[in-house]
Amino acid sequence: MKATQCARPLSLLALLAITAIGVFAQTDTGTLLGTIVDPSQAVVPGATVTLHNTATGKTESTLTNKEGVFQFPGILVGTYTLQVTAASFKSYDLAGVALLSGEIRNLGQLRM
Repeated sequence: MKATQCARPLSLLALLAITAIGVFAQTDTGTLLGTIVDPSQAVVPGATVTLHNTATGKTESTLTNKEGVFQFPGILVGTYTLQVTAASFKSYDLAGVALLSGEIRNLGQLRM
């Protein structure tokens, strides 16, 4: 009888611990990345990529690396507009970029 009385509270405690771990594991951020190329498909290093959260108004910028790749890790979920600028190129604009929780979204090659 005592074993049963002890087992119930321990089972409940284990269930609560598992549920708490699941809650803390959820995230409200994701990663957005892509590659900037020119009309001939050559990569564009050093391009400025600006990301604007349409809900919060927050703006972040980064530069493409030597392979033309940009990355925005750990950004809040939401909808964004993206603008790319580089010397001697017309700017590139992309609206309505949605990012979900935990998503790693690769926009692929964006041609300037």
